[in-house]
Amino acid sequence: MDKLVANIVISLIMLIVAIPEGLPMTVMLSLAHSVLLMNKYDNLLVRDINSVEQVGLITDLCLGKTGTMTTEEMEVVNFYTQNIFVLNSRKNTLMQCELDNSIIEKIIESIVYNSQAHIEMTDNSFYLPIGNGTEVSLIKWLQDAEIPVHEVMAQKEGRVLAQVPFDSKMKRSIIAVQHPYLSDTVRIYVKGAPEIVLQNCTSHY
Repeated sequence: MDKLVANIVISLIMLIVAIPEGLPMTVMLSLAHSVLLMNKYDNLLVRDINSVEQVGLITDLCLGKTGTMTTEEMEVVNFYTQNIFVLNSRKNTLMQCELDNSIIEKIIESIVYNSQAHIEMTDNSFYLPIGNGTEVSLIKWLQDAEIPVHEVMAQKEGRVLAQVPFDSKMKRSIIAVQHPYLSDTVRIYVKGAPEIVLQNCTSHY
């Protein structure tokens, strides 16, 4: 195999030396080979071979969202509620900290109700969240605390009265849900950038 590759390289060099018109073809073959390696080792699918050469000219890359160039596998490190800073040191930290049960319920509702992620059951009968990386990470945090997220999601079914999906300009998403336990109560859950959400709040926990 190595000898074959070496012979091909030599042939290409001879072609370039003998025929100047062979240079574009050589470059294209080199790019195609690079694309195959990227697909094999980095799981990158390049649809336009010419884009590989163009990306090589980039000097600065600006990203606006976590997960664009990462694995999107995030986790909750700590959280701040009721003037309590909690380090998420264990899987069940949420259920073992000093927060009121009513606040914990609101946290669970806020994460699950205002989310586009959904739950799928794997072949091993595990409930696996699928969807946006941030939402999936928060749901996994609840699952680690042994909270039956799939049951909470089921409570939301048929109770959504209005919804505004996340918008990059508004930097927030909004959903109004008829509460499953509190009669005649509609709760509006807002999720987004803190600097956008907090400035519209008159009070907080």
